[in-house]
Amino acid sequence: MAHHKTINKTRWLASQKRLVKYWHGADMLEKELKRVRSFYVPLLEAYAGKLPDTASILDIGCGPVCTARFLEHGRKTYLDPLLDDFRRTFPGKLPKGKHLAIAAESIPEPDASFDLILCIDGLDYVINPEMALHEMVRLLKPEGTLILGLPVFPSLLVRLRYMLERFLPVFRNEANPYSYAYRGIKNTLIRHFDLIEERKIPEVRHLDQRLLGQEYVFICHQKRAKNGVRS
Repeated sequence: MAHHKTINKTRWLASQKRLVKYWHGADMLEKELKRVRSFYVPLLEAYAGKLPDTASILDIGCGPVCTARFLEHGRKTYLDPLLDDFRRTFPGKLPKGKHLAIAAESIPEPDASFDLILCIDGLDYVINPEMALHEMVRLLKPEGTLILGLPVFPSLLVRLRYMLERFLPVFRNEANPYSYAYRGIKNTLIRHFDLIEERKIPEVRHLDQRLLGQEYVFICHQKRAKNGVRS
């Protein structure tokens, strides 16, 4: 991500408009719920299935899927700048919880508020990924867990897309302002967190730009200081 120039708000709003159009497709919510249930729920249960009822869970870039809904326990906060649009598009289908229709770069919650943060297919839609990751660090409790999923692409393809985005915007992908190579996103996460585990999510084909991508999920904890205490 260090190679990406942060997009401007106009570019970001164009991607948000494209996302609204995408979710108006026939049966899109049902298809995505089925995908997340198949590929992510077993992993969520492994890392967060035993959370107590008092646990605080933040779902960043939740979309209308709201992945945290599949966890039985915990107090859930769903964050997405398009939540109001999703409520109108899918009346009565979004889960109960606290809803924040805001961007991920500045979240009005206290430091160390959440036991679990989810960001499933959300980091490539934010305005500024580094700021969003800083917020995740700030909001995660010392013993908390971040589960981040996103598609990664061959390095050459990422560089080509970056050049097209910057110099030939007529060819840009409207939906996703950013794309990531495996090494780039892994190195970025290691700067911010202790990376505990990574997994490939098989057979992911959603949103047109993912045809050449492979979805990964990364399990992260707060970084440990030299004395072994998490920051």
